[in-house]
Amino acid sequence: MKLMVVDDNKQVREGISLGIDWNEYGISKVRAYEDGAKARDDLVDYCPDIVIADIRMPNLDGLELLEEVRKENQKCRYILLSAYSEFEYAQKALRLGADDYILKPVKPRELVELVMKNITSLLEMQKESELYYEVYEKSFIHSILNGDEIENIKKFQEFMEKCLGLRFDEKRAVVGKIKIEQKNLISQKRPITEEETDKIKAILKTNKYISLVDKNNTFIMICPGCSSEMKNHIVAMEIKREFEKINQIFPELIIVVGISKSIGLGKLAEGWKEAEEALEQKYCYKTKVFFSFKEIYPMMKQAIPENLKKSYMEKILEAVKIKKKEDTQCIFKAIYEECREKNYSPREIKKFIEQLYFYLVRHMGMNSSREFEEEVLHGNLYLTDTIDKFEEYLFDAQNVGKTKEREVYSATIRNICTYVEEHFMETITVDALAEKFERTPNYISAKFKRETGKSFTDYLMEIRIQKAMNMLLYTNIPINEVARQTGFGSYAYFSRIFKKYTGKSAGYIRDRRQN
Repeated sequence: MKLMVVDDNKQVREGISLGIDWNEYGISKVRAYEDGAKARDDLVDYCPDIVIADIRMPNLDGLELLEEVRKENQKCRYILLSAYSEFEYAQKALRLGADDYILKPVKPRELVELVMKNITSLLEMQKESELYYEVYEKSFIHSILNGDEIENIKKFQEFMEKCLGLRFDEKRAVVGKIKIEQKNLISQKRPITEEETDKIKAILKTNKYISLVDKNNTFIMICPGCSSEMKNHIVAMEIKREFEKINQIFPELIIVVGISKSIGLGKLAEGWKEAEEALEQKYCYKTKVFFSFKEIYPMMKQAIPENLKKSYMEKILEAVKIKKKEDTQCIFKAIYEECREKNYSPREIKKFIEQLYFYLVRHMGMNSSREFEEEVLHGNLYLTDTIDKFEEYLFDAQNVGKTKEREVYSATIRNICTYVEEHFMETITVDALAEKFERTPNYISAKFKRETGKSFTDYLMEIRIQKAMNMLLYTNIPINEVARQTGFGSYAYFSRIFKKYTGKSAGYIRDRRQN
């Protein structure tokens, strides 16, 4: 707490400022002034929490000083010293915004009690203000993320200036989306630490950027914008340089920012969408740290031509069928270079990769992989990593090498596997298999488990679930009919087993295909 004492009477001034141990009452700094003019000149630099001032002073009296204090700091507590003859002035001062007054001659105990009362009010007001702005900040973030515009621009400016020290004189801003990822990992595996978050926030605030933290290692950045194109270009270049420096401070992280054009404060949600679109470009540029919507938008094509997608899918299918790994890699490289060169929308590239995946599953008879879909198709990967993972998946022994895997099984187990794939829709039991292949049920069960690593029941269920998955994705057959055609006795049983093995409901899979 900081106290300012203003009185032209030296005895009163020093008695208040030096005669009381203010540090004992939580006031760490005290400054004394002999007239109001000198106190006014020091208001901004000193920024007092409490002012004790005489009403009658040369150059600038207590009422005039009160007006100056209120211009600079509405929260500062103002206590007037007045004689009985100046009581009317004291009443006027209270109407003008003074918080209290005390009559001369001043008694130290009464003054301390009055000051402590005002300190309590000040702390309560600060606590209420902090809570208000904390709630406002959450509301503000929610509005931006949900596409709602800022209704009260004046309140927003007040929040920015009082809490973050940012002035938006032109009522324009540049909005940024900051994403933080680990440099050593293909996809995000852990949240950044609280220490890292605090350090990044401090760096951003030092550079006059707001940094409101959202979940998933994402920050919202807002800084003042300009109506001048040249000035905005300078702002963008400053942001770029700052984030290059920030990345040097955190060698284990990649900190990427996408920024909007300069927009009016009433369109911050629109700016957030532009920042998101700019940041999406990181999908194709693994090491780039800065993306500007203004620079990217004119170049960005929205969709890959259908004939080009079809050509790539057919070429990869042919290469995979004949197991030419080098040809497959060359085609994927061509896809990567095409996407980079033509600046296709990252969303459209991701859609194409997903379309390619399901095309190959359908035409190759490959088993789809929920783990692959979550990590690669829907995960937080760059295009280069997506392609690398896709190539690994295509040549994984469980997919392309399915036949080769079965070659290590005995003739009996290979014949059982073939029989199950051909008759999975029928009722199949170990007893029935034992009779068909002229073995005992115990022999079949033990041998199947030993060679495949799973029970016959689990194997059968996996085959049925895979067939059901393909039917849900690639046909319009009703779900209850899918259940019947894949060998499940009832829809309820099918739903329970499908959810157990896939983690998703059959309805969810069908809806995803339709969307």
